[in-house]
Amino acid sequence: MDDGQQRRLEVLHQLAQEQLRAQSAVKEAPSRERGDDLDVSVEPLTPGAKKSTSASTRLARGSRRGLIWTLIGGVALFAVVLTGLFARSRLLTAPTPTPTPGPENALIVTSNFNSGTVTVNGKKVEGTIPLLVRLNPGDNTITYSAPPFHDRTCQVTLSSQPDANSGSRARSVGEKCFTGAQEPPLFLNGVAVKNGFLYFQMTGDDLPTDLRNAAENALWAKLATSRTLQVPAGDYYATGTSATGRITSARAAVALQATLALARSTTAQGDVCPNPPCGGQPILPGQGGVAPPSGTWLIQDAVVAGWRFTTQGGALVAAPPAQFAGNMVEAGLTYSATAGWSVSGSALGPSITDLQTQLFSGSCNSGFSALQELIGQSSFANVGQNLSYGQSAAPTSTDGCAISVEGPNNNPLSPTSPNNKKYGHYIWRWGVLLAADAQAHTLFPFLPIAPQSEIAAVGGFAF
Repeated sequence: MDDGQQRRLEVLHQLAQEQLRAQSAVKEAPSRERGDDLDVSVEPLTPGAKKSTSASTRLARGSRRGLIWTLIGGVALFAVVLTGLFARSRLLTAPTPTPTPGPENALIVTSNFNSGTVTVNGKKVEGTIPLLVRLNPGDNTITYSAPPFHDRTCQVTLSSQPDANSGSRARSVGEKCFTGAQEPPLFLNGVAVKNGFLYFQMTGDDLPTDLRNAAENALWAKLATSRTLQVPAGDYYATGTSATGRITSARAAVALQATLALARSTTAQGDVCPNPPCGGQPILPGQGGVAPPSGTWLIQDAVVAGWRFTTQGGALVAAPPAQFAGNMVEAGLTYSATAGWSVSGSALGPSITDLQTQLFSGSCNSGFSALQELIGQSSFANVGQNLSYGQSAAPTSTDGCAISVEGPNNNPLSPTSPNNKKYGHYIWRWGVLLAADAQAHTLFPFLPIAPQSEIAAVGGFAF
């Protein structure tokens, strides 16, 4: 009920109260007349004359009847007006049904930051990322507001016909907002979303400069806490590179300490992310696992990494140049106006493992690249693209990977071998590529022979 209706009700209530007071005054009038004998003129009645009524008495009776009818009419009017007001109020507050998104006009709006608000064509959509929204035919304006990031706006067109490849009818136009579709389609709130999702990718560019720098520094402070590992006596470790670019190594006479040496990459990100942190993966429904806590910003950053080997007492033994550059690590950051940025070093959802595991995985990718480079420089360069690689990472308690190579045709160097399509088994550990069987040693005789202890440390070859 609005303010005008409330005031009208108050006026009608006041009128009814005044009419009740007037009725009470009329009822009390005869008693007052009898109490005022000195002011009343009484004429004696003659025998046989009709009893007359004074003018004041007739007036009082008429006034009483008029007031009663007035009161009855006012109450009736009050009831009619009140009934009308309540009926009007019910009509005004009746909710208007909101059209439900269906498979043809639904779109998932998401980001790599799971907080903030989304508006579609000027209307706020309730809920949290990822959100299900309803598109109008034609052009739609979608805005994502997520402090401390700058607001982002994207234009999305809902076409009359789906794309022949993706099956989506949604087309986006905007900086760093992308549409994507999956098959089978994603499900959200019981709707199969054929149009896929609109992804607002939030990067360091979307923050004020001071907050962007603070986020980058927080990430690298977390990366610097990578734990130290032990190199057992007898294991090979990298010492540097030769003039021809091959890895040089030595065998540990005593146990050593190995620590990852990390640095920022200035070239791996290119134009995609000139001001890191870069945007991480979009948060989508149906990914499984535990969703990141509210207010988590999923990011990625390029890392150049190598090893630093020291004695148990901390004396430097070797610090070879970084061997695996441009590997991307993913993490989750949260922001507080009082505490600033904090970084989670543990797993976030189904796709982001803890940082330590990611760094070791980056090391294994470098071993894979080192082996591909060797094959590309060998007499088998022409078949290198047809080779298949198998890789098995070691437990997270140690660095290392087991790598196997197989081709579609017989290996010319071992045509009579029972495994004549194999191009060898290899070990990558502590920055050194090792030959783990005869095929590998025949192909690359300059590689050190892997000790059985190192083969066992990476889990052996089950492939």
